[in-house]
Amino acid sequence: GAHRMQSLSSLCVGVVYEHFGRLAPQLRGMSAVLQCKILDTFIAGQVVTSEHLQCLVPPLAGFKTQWDLTACPLTDAVLQELVPAGDGMELLCLQGCAQLSSDCVARLLRSCSRTLTALDVSRVAHGEPVYAAVANMRSLTSLCLAGCSTADDASVVPIVTNLRATLTALDLSKAPVTNVTLKAIGKSCSALKYLVLEDTSRYNEEGIAVILRECTSLIRFTSTVPCGDVFCGALLHPAQRLTQLDLSSVSEAALSVIATHCAALESLAVRTSPQVTGASLPLLALNCPRLASLTLAQCAEVRDAPLKKMAEALTQEQQAPLLTEVSLWGCQKVTDDGIIALSQSTPHLTALYLSGLYRLTDAAIAAVAASCPELTHLDLTLCRQLTDTSMERVAEVNTPSSRPLLTAHQGCSRLTQ
Repeated sequence: GAHRMQSLSSLCVGVVYEHFGRLAPQLRGMSAVLQCKILDTFIAGQVVTSEHLQCLVPPLAGFKTQWDLTACPLTDAVLQELVPAGDGMELLCLQGCAQLSSDCVARLLRSCSRTLTALDVSRVAHGEPVYAAVANMRSLTSLCLAGCSTADDASVVPIVTNLRATLTALDLSKAPVTNVTLKAIGKSCSALKYLVLEDTSRYNEEGIAVILRECTSLIRFTSTVPCGDVFCGALLHPAQRLTQLDLSSVSEAALSVIATHCAALESLAVRTSPQVTGASLPLLALNCPRLASLTLAQCAEVRDAPLKKMAEALTQEQQAPLLTEVSLWGCQKVTDDGIIALSQSTPHLTALYLSGLYRLTDAAIAAVAASCPELTHLDLTLCRQLTDTSMERVAEVNTPSSRPLLTAHQGCSRLTQ
């Protein structure tokens, strides 16, 4: 009964979901903590409906400060319930909530302009009122406009200019901005630490170079823009403190510059870069002592020789990085020799992704199993030459007392059930 709801300290959310129609009138008598649990679980499980939102959002408006409503079937009427209590809101995610009107979203943003620190309004073509409201936020540190097809220079430049003192994280993936916005970011956002620029052809490395030179606090940068001489020149800036780089269309020359001048790197991902041969890999081992994660995805010219030289450097250098995650997905010219050498030089490896390395045989996997006792993830998808022997070697080291090892082996046609 309703009179007992307030005394509940726990409940099975599955039961609430199954009998929601009958329980809805009584839920408002439940503690706000449990109502939050119900709503968050429904959203995380992607089973939330408009009925759930109409019942659970209004009573939590003054209690809940972090609202992740990703892809929820929100209506203006429900969102309007949050406006009176907006002044205490700290996080708001409306990713993919395309049915909301721009005026309603803007009203909510104005109501929480003093306290909101993180905002995600991605994957929706918002109207100008939303961008104007964002530009007037006072405490915003993290902003995601990824996939917002209306977030052009005219909308974004005022935002980065007005938020220059607070903004530390910005995602403009697939937003139709040009070098105008990138240069405004470089000029204004001195506190920016995290920046994502993916899947756009409207700007080039000249705009990115401005950011790399001027945003001296930047430590994590993701971009799909081809990296040429201008990009490399910006990396030579003495104030560079990058710890994470995720890049596409990288040349071997650019990779060499990265390996030589980005000594603070902890994570490096190079994707879809046919010019990369791996010749610069030994430099990473020599110059980047903090490097823990290395990804070379679809770099089809990477071969065994540079992997073996990197392995030698990892073994001999006193300050060599302790790699814990390596991905060579799609590097189809890598064979057993490269993987054996790599595994023997990375004893602390916890994740190894070898999808698409169809030249590998059981010998390589036996070496990985024997040399990497801390491994928890091993991706062998489409390694077509592997047989049951590989799985037996993996099983031998995956004892009850060891860490559980998750393997992916789809497309390995020679494995039996």
